[in-house]
Amino acid sequence: MNPPFSNRDWNAELRGLDTMVILGAYGGARELYWQLMAIHPGLDLVFVDDVTDIREVELDGRRFPVVKDWDFSPHRERREDRSGEPFSHFMVGLGFPRDKKAFADKAISHGLRPAPSGVHPTSVVAGDCVLGRGGLVFSGCILTTRVEIGDYVFLQNTSCGYDIVIGDYVSCYTHSSISSEVRLGAGTLVGAGAVIREEVTVAPRTIIGAQAFVGKNITEPDGIYVGVPAQRIN
Repeated sequence: MNPPFSNRDWNAELRGLDTMVILGAYGGARELYWQLMAIHPGLDLVFVDDVTDIREVELDGRRFPVVKDWDFSPHRERREDRSGEPFSHFMVGLGFPRDKKAFADKAISHGLRPAPSGVHPTSVVAGDCVLGRGGLVFSGCILTTRVEIGDYVFLQNTSCGYDIVIGDYVSCYTHSSISSEVRLGAGTLVGAGAVIREEVTVAPRTIIGAQAFVGKNITEPDGIYVGVPAQRIN
C-alpha cells in the first residue's frame, strides 16, 4: 500500500503479474529493476536488448538473461505456473522519450503488451489521479490531485501540483517540479531540478535542461530549452 494520502492501492494490477519483460539492459533498466522490486519483490524478470552486446544483467546477487532475438519461448517453458502467458507484459527501462517510443513500438510488434503502471511505496499519489500503462512513479514523488499521466511515463522524485496533464513517453528526472495546471506534450523530457511554473503548456518532444525554469508556454515542438528563464538553443 501507499502512504495514507490515498487509500487506493495503485499496484494491485501490477502485483497480479508473475513475470515482466524490461526493455533495455543498461542504467535505466537497472534503476527500473530496483523500483519494481520495492513494489513486487516476487516478480520474475528478463531483459531485452537487441542493440548492445550485454548478455546478462546481475543485480542483488541475481543473474537475469538478456533476450536478443525477441524469442521468449525458453523462458516461458521454464515457468511452472502456466496461468496466462508468462513474459507477455513489458516496461521500458529507458529514459529518453524517443528511444522509449521506438522500443515500445518494437515490443508491441513482437506481441508484448504494456504492463500496468506502478507506484513506488514511498511516493504519494492522490486517489483521483489517472495513470496510463507501462510507466512508473519512482520513489519520492508527490502527485497532489487530478494529475493525469499518459502511457510509458517515468517520474523520478518529481513534485506535481493539481490539474496536470502529462502526455505519453514523458520522462521527468529527479527533483523536477511541475506546478499546477501544466500541460506536458507527448515525448517531453524534463531535466533534473527543472521547474515549470503554473498554467504553462509545453509542446511535444521538448527537452528541458537540468535546473531550467520554464515560465511561459513553449509552442514549437522539438526544441531544447535551458537556463533561467529557459531559452531555446540550437
